[in-house]
Amino acid sequence: MGFDNVITVLEGFSLYITLPNGVKADLAVAEIVGSVASKEGAYATVLDAHRRLVKEPERARLWIPNQIQVYAALAL
Repeated sequence: MGFDNVITVLEGFSLYITLPNGVKADLAVAEIVGSVASKEGAYATVLDAHRRLVKEPERARLWIPNQIQVYAALAL
């Protein structure tokens, strides 16, 4: 689509991704699977990725998704 020189996709588990020469990403996109956001350690994983890999980790609009929330969960 003509974005090859603008967008770089790094596929993999973020804990194992490093960027060369101290380069940081403009934004990060996370694919979160599961009915309970915290079940897969999503919060800790996304937080780690943003601290290590994103230029401005404090700017929530650079996180996709920028929030995860569980409204209800079955307790047994």
